[in-house]
Amino acid sequence: MTSDEDALNEGRPPMTMPETIRYHQLRCAPQLARLRMLAGGPGGAPLRPCAVQQIAEVTDVILGEVTTAGAVLAAGRRNRPSAALLAARLTRLENAARQMIASVQRGDAAALREQIYRFDVLTAAVWTVQLSECEKSGRPVLMTPPRP
Repeated sequence: MTSDEDALNEGRPPMTMPETIRYHQLRCAPQLARLRMLAGGPGGAPLRPCAVQQIAEVTDVILGEVTTAGAVLAAGRRNRPSAALLAARLTRLENAARQMIASVQRGDAAALREQIYRFDVLTAAVWTVQLSECEKSGRPVLMTPPRP
């Protein structure tokens, strides 16, 4: 940890693993809302020209948070059978992100709305598995608090 991170975390109690994962989940909420807003609008309305770039940026942020939370979980738990399940869920989430971008590139707003819904559901599924893994042991695993 750098001295800057030490200064930011000074005085904060360590976070448990479930708290850390919930923190990353919380950081995704506004991004998921932004995705829904990007696909919103009246039916049949054309997508904005900047939609491809914005959706790619938002999905990158969400995938980054999910991946970071998964790394936290993997660091605290070794040889768990759910590792394969989490890897498969992450792959499905990445595929859904690619399909969203393809829908935008085609200008297909209806397909985009369906893909965003699917991406949202898959994101929730990943969080569910990650949190259930944390709660299986029943003992808290303390983590370094994330930077604000």
